[in-house]
Amino acid sequence: MNSVCTMVIVATDKVARFLENSGAGQGLREVKVMEAEATPGFADFTGRSQGTGGTARHGFERPTGEEEHARDIFATEIVKTAAKLWADGGYDRLLMAAPPKMLGVLRAKLVAPLDDALTGDLNKDLSHVSVYDLPDHFSDLAEF
Repeated sequence: MNSVCTMVIVATDKVARFLENSGAGQGLREVKVMEAEATPGFADFTGRSQGTGGTARHGFERPTGEEEHARDIFATEIVKTAAKLWADGGYDRLLMAAPPKMLGVLRAKLVAPLDDALTGDLNKDLSHVSVYDLPDHFSDLAEF
């Protein structure tokens, strides 16, 4: 019987850890760690527009906040890295753990074959947990 090779992504808005498990009883091994790059901030105030036929000026509202924008950029980089590791690694399934907002963005950005391989996720910040203690957190989803 072949063992199931699992990719595990543990992410926050600032850091992403990529881990792998090559079968039951093997534990997890850290493959790669990424840190979010500093994104350029927004202007101090939103732009304004001149109304037609008068002196009134109207402010524009930002479509997204700085934090949401930075999270989106970092999630895109995480998914790109995961796709490359997936193609190179011969994985069978994917598990993820991230705080609620980041987990939602990551789920939305997953593309084939990663979205098909996602077998479970945890709505938790496990970035501070050591590699040796992580398997306990995923015990309901997989046996490492």
